[in-house]
Amino acid sequence: MKNDIYQGRSRFIKLDTNGQTLPDEATQWAAIIDNETGITWENKTNDGGVQDGQHNYSRDESDKNNITAYIQAINKKQLAGYKNWRLPTLEEMESLIKLNKRYFPNIQNDWYCSSTKSPDDDEFYLLLGFKTEHRGYNRGYGHILLARKEE
Repeated sequence: MKNDIYQGRSRFIKLDTNGQTLPDEATQWAAIIDNETGITWENKTNDGGVQDGQHNYSRDESDKNNITAYIQAINKKQLAGYKNWRLPTLEEMESLIKLNKRYFPNIQNDWYCSSTKSPDDDEFYLLLGFKTEHRGYNRGYGHILLARKEE
């Protein structure tokens, strides 16, 4: 049915480092547009660099893998030509639960941080487990996948 909605257009579109559309067969890309939600997602790498999908991050300002510092670095870099990258909400991440590994090959089957605070405790943030499809919470430690959306 979704094929009928998109009429031959893929749900996901790959973007290069400048934000230009790439062919579906491209083997390297910087970001992915989700045509279903209008959200552009960061593409994680597996090269040991700053965007490596295996890195964990923390909200602790003294941690070298600090979430805020990472977001600032990606915005300074202007990944895919944009400088408004941010941590997604839990609901935005849930739109990727059945993500296509072809477009997100370096996503870990582990917990990902969201910008959504726990309704029970303002010091905790909600997490999403891509393997289990469960919600969790902690003080903001785990993998991250940045998002942006034109408003």
